[in-house]
Amino acid sequence: MTGATPDSKGVSRRTSAQGGADLKVDTPVQFVKGIGPERAKALGSEGIATVRDLLLILPRRYEDRSSLAPIKSLKAGVRTTVSGRIVAVSLKRARRMPIFEAMVEDFSGRIKCVFFGQAYLKESFKVGRRVIVHGAAEWDRYGGGLAFHSPDAEILDEADGGGGSAAEDGGLDEAIHMGRVVPVYEKRGMLLPKVWRRILTHLVRSLPQSFGSPDHLTPELRADLGVVGWREAIIAVHDPSPGDDLDALNRARSRGHLRLILEEFFLFALGLAAKRLDRRPGVVVRANEATRQTAKRVLPFPLTSAQKRVLKEIAADLESGREMNRLLQGDVGSGKTIVATLAMLLPVSSGKQAVLVAPTEVLADQHFITLSRVLAPVDLRVTRLSGRLRSKERKQALEAISSGEGQVIVGTHALFEPDVIFKSLALAIVDEQHRFGVIQRDELRRKGEGVHALVMTATPIPRTLALSFHGDLDTSVLDEKPPGRMPIRTSQRFEGQRGRIVDTARQHLDLGRQVYVVCPLIEESEKLADVRAVTRLSQEWAAWLPGARVGALHGRLPRDEKGAAMDAFVRGETQVLVSTTVIEVGVDVPNATLMVIEQAERFGVAQLHQLRGRVGRGRHPSECLLVTRGYLSDQAKQRIEAIVASEDGFFLAEKDLEIRGPGEFFGTRQSGRGLFQAGDPVRDRDLLIRARDIADGWWKTAAPDHPLRVYARGDEWTGRFGLSRVG
Repeated sequence: MTGATPDSKGVSRRTSAQGGADLKVDTPVQFVKGIGPERAKALGSEGIATVRDLLLILPRRYEDRSSLAPIKSLKAGVRTTVSGRIVAVSLKRARRMPIFEAMVEDFSGRIKCVFFGQAYLKESFKVGRRVIVHGAAEWDRYGGGLAFHSPDAEILDEADGGGGSAAEDGGLDEAIHMGRVVPVYEKRGMLLPKVWRRILTHLVRSLPQSFGSPDHLTPELRADLGVVGWREAIIAVHDPSPGDDLDALNRARSRGHLRLILEEFFLFALGLAAKRLDRRPGVVVRANEATRQTAKRVLPFPLTSAQKRVLKEIAADLESGREMNRLLQGDVGSGKTIVATLAMLLPVSSGKQAVLVAPTEVLADQHFITLSRVLAPVDLRVTRLSGRLRSKERKQALEAISSGEGQVIVGTHALFEPDVIFKSLALAIVDEQHRFGVIQRDELRRKGEGVHALVMTATPIPRTLALSFHGDLDTSVLDEKPPGRMPIRTSQRFEGQRGRIVDTARQHLDLGRQVYVVCPLIEESEKLADVRAVTRLSQEWAAWLPGARVGALHGRLPRDEKGAAMDAFVRGETQVLVSTTVIEVGVDVPNATLMVIEQAERFGVAQLHQLRGRVGRGRHPSECLLVTRGYLSDQAKQRIEAIVASEDGFFLAEKDLEIRGPGEFFGTRQSGRGLFQAGDPVRDRDLLIRARDIADGWWKTAAPDHPLRVYARGDEWTGRFGLSRVG
């Protein structure tokens, strides 16, 4: 049966027979109208298994289709929605790119819709079909008046492969797709945006009055956050009422969006509060006079005030009796390694062990060489464990670690293996934290009792994303560079200026310095045939610089050859090192004064900044050349301009976030959907900070057995928010 039920605003909504009073948040999606077993299986692979999962597939935008514009009334540059029938189609090619065109006609006139690189549209955009088109019309560069270029378009009257049609919906389909403020969804798998709208509109109109998510927000918390109930919020985002503000909907500031975003941020912040405020007991490590004297003997130079401040924060954590969980941010060249070294002296001087894990063998080898040299005067044993070790060497390393003979241990992911057993691990330091993740960090900590964790990154993190991705950590910032560091002059060069580029390299070599050349790929590929490869580029640079000793380094080299190539450059035997980004972090060759980045437009801001940081590490003037070729996209131009303009990693991090958005800043989880489903840490940064403040205050006063505390510490929270390995 089908009846009518009033929503929260008293607006009558049609209710289908699906679900009724039996519909619950954990009802499997296959029982939702329009899905069925086949689609349920496909959705399950995307982590959408229940009605609750389905309802959290939110629209990406909204269109006001209550009054469509006549085609004749369109104005250039004004976003508008029109509806009409397709009267002609064509598919052509220009410079190997397919261009599909459809002529759409309504009662007032016609307009051409041009779609670049979307030849597949010819299968659904058939003459005679009705279509909705949304976008800003532009003057057609080839004449013919106004045209839509790559607009959002939706066929209204085609079958959709088993999900139902207008006829199946008994006439309701027209009311779903037209005549109101319409939610527009992303295409997922086989389901088109129109199909998502039909399924979700039917679903929310069938929700019983008793329906609700396991509402984690008590009435008091809803009042603190100023939000509506969960059921009301879900209906508001999927089936807006006639009077709802279109601008608020598209800015995710409607009453429904605010509830879902604040709830999500609040629950996320609770889990972080559980980790940050309820620390487990930690090994007590106290500095004594012997430790201070040891530190003085290994210090190669006076510490900056920022380094001193951070070391005090670390020492206080180690003495607190609670596990340290601290993030150390420092720009390129700010001296994170010496801070980590001095931090390790604290537990080692007390007879405990400290471990430093790096994401690559090149970086782990650099740390091993540096620590072995720095700690040699105080007779501390540094043990290395990585995948490149031979069987006998690995066995010796494992024995040193388990016996305690290895006091400071350096390695790669190999340290996470089950057969790595520490005698008395007290401090775990993870370099380049964004290459790992909280799960791996916890795996390392479980190799001891009360192990303290210090995670380091040379990729400065904007405050908003630090709250999102590292909100379980206390934060220390190294915001000074050691004295004597020379500024790096950065310039853009075009491929056509190759002579100038080579002349610059020759000038550095004539002064006895060394040069890095970095390119994106190892060898030629069909997809990126224009990208210079290490194998070819090293030969070209050898020809451009006759007599210079040119080496090549990339991740696919056998381990021994990789180590030998890097060692030769460190010793100065190689003058020019042509490499991929395996030298992005940690490599320290003070005599290298020129970084040439080929195809610089293909790198992100953070990578360019890290690569530039491989030079300027000594007392010699250094420079970085960003070599670009061909047409640059707007984003690529912004990246290049930002790097040329500034050496400030924190400024560049904000620019990077502004250019790319949060979705790519840290990569994604290994599987499933993104960290947040409703909220966006950049767009909603004010809500994120507000939710965190409320969560922290609540956590400090709530009863120990409160259900929300149990939730924040349990598997349900981890399953929803737990970050796995990234990068």
